[in-house]
Amino acid sequence: MSAPPLGTGSRIHLHYGLNTASLRNLTARLSSPTDKYLAFMPYGHGVWSTVVTLPKSFSWKVQKHTESVKNAAGAFSESIDPLSPEQLRVQYHMELAHMVYSPEQYPDLYKLVSEAYAVIQEG
Repeated sequence: MSAPPLGTGSRIHLHYGLNTASLRNLTARLSSPTDKYLAFMPYGHGVWSTVVTLPKSFSWKVQKHTESVKNAAGAFSESIDPLSPEQLRVQYHMELAHMVYSPEQYPDLYKLVSEAYAVIQEG
């Protein structure tokens, strides 16, 4: 099936970030039996990183950790790296294989985003 032209009658879903709410919204749209439009992903690559600092009386349960998922839609990874006894860095990396996904590509994109969401929730 060829993609419909992008004109005034087309509807395109935009996804602007890798956070819990946007991942839930995107998976809901990709699993909807009525949404049959192109999904436009304006950011084909993203890296999110933060350093977390604990008070000295606390300790981490997690050690160095890396988890990744990959399929035809793209790849996602989460890494947790201790920087010191009080600090660790959490980094997420998403690299999409396409900027525009057709309805036929929804299953792979849905699986990638669902698995990325599950990794984030575990982390």
